[in-house]
Amino acid sequence: MSNSDETDRPKLTLLFNRSSYKIPLRTTLGDLQSDIERATQVPAQQQTILLKGKRVSLANKSALLEALGITGKSKAMLIRRSMPGGSTAPVSPTLRSVRSCSAKLSKLSDDLRQAKRSMNKHVQGFLDAPKTLEALGRDQKSVRVIEEECMRLLEELDGLSAGDGRDADSIRSERKGLVARVQALLRDVDHVNEDLQLFQRDKYGEIKARRGKS
Repeated sequence: MSNSDETDRPKLTLLFNRSSYKIPLRTTLGDLQSDIERATQVPAQQQTILLKGKRVSLANKSALLEALGITGKSKAMLIRRSMPGGSTAPVSPTLRSVRSCSAKLSKLSDDLRQAKRSMNKHVQGFLDAPKTLEALGRDQKSVRVIEEECMRLLEELDGLSAGDGRDADSIRSERKGLVARVQALLRDVDHVNEDLQLFQRDKYGEIKARRGKS
């Protein structure tokens, strides 16, 4: 198929993995599946095509697209099915790295929640001011470690290239979402640091006031 032929043909809008593809329509279902495989890297045997919410029968590769109701005005969704034998297509090392970053970020979020609980416990507890200050100092160190790990995570994500392989769209999408989540966590870290500094100033004020009375 020449480039001019593709340009002139009506195109199916295909949604897959949070991306939209324009698939030039030829004649048969087999043609369509081949073109979808070329665009998305999803093999024909793993394709499930939904049109108006209903699964398109893929049994007859010679079926005419027009007879199936697939036109240039159609919008369809592609779902990747498991490969025969129950296995799935292997995930690329880069996508595994992105998902590893996601697991690290989840742990950092849990760590920050724990640091906040610890901070509130120390502020609302019954320790005297010097001991509360000491405890808040430990909380501050924990938050500083979380902040440093977030920065390392951003560097790691920045170094991951999506490339143009089968998982490129997933890598770009998941990496973008992770960067936004890390940035949101860093903003939360800033708020916790502000609270810690405020509480520390209050406790220093208590100590100074008590020393002034003695």
